[in-house]
Amino acid sequence: MENVLPMIMDVMVMALLGATIFYAMRLSRQLKLFRESRQGIEALMKDLSGQIDRAEAAVEGLRAGAEKTGRNLQDKINEARALKDELDVMTESGDSLAKRLEKVSERSSSPSQSSVAPKRETRKAASKPSPFSFAIRDPEFEAGDDADSVDESGLLADDYEEEQQETAGLSRAEQELYAALKKRKESAGGY
Repeated sequence: MENVLPMIMDVMVMALLGATIFYAMRLSRQLKLFRESRQGIEALMKDLSGQIDRAEAAVEGLRAGAEKTGRNLQDKINEARALKDELDVMTESGDSLAKRLEKVSERSSSPSQSSVAPKRETRKAASKPSPFSFAIRDPEFEAGDDADSVDESGLLADDYEEEQQETAGLSRAEQELYAALKKRKESAGGY
């Protein structure tokens, strides 16, 4: 029995050694699979990182594009507001010019003619300005002058002096408009 006990111990050690080798080999295979999957995960992480970088660049591009479009839109809005203000000023000065020309026209007409023709009021611009927001009244044309009161050229003798007095306080544009209206009257037979 003395020889049996060491032999049993040797067999047990060998069995345990065999089990250890078996588990070591299995652990080695598991570690090898872990390393391979780790390399795959690292490649996946690199790919994911690249995708994130590209997405960030795309977002920055979209943000820059949106800011540029916003600035362009604001510039267009500002330009449109400036044009609207300019058109408002032009409309107001056109109304003012028409009123002054109407006054000049009324001063140049005789009192009997102005009482015959009814006075027409200029239209007030509503909230939306109209391109025809004023009317010019021509009492002489409406009353229909007699052909006997004009000379062969179609003008009265005092017309030249009256015209200089009537247009004395007007700007060049107003004088040109007055002359055009006067020419229209002449062609329509109103003078």
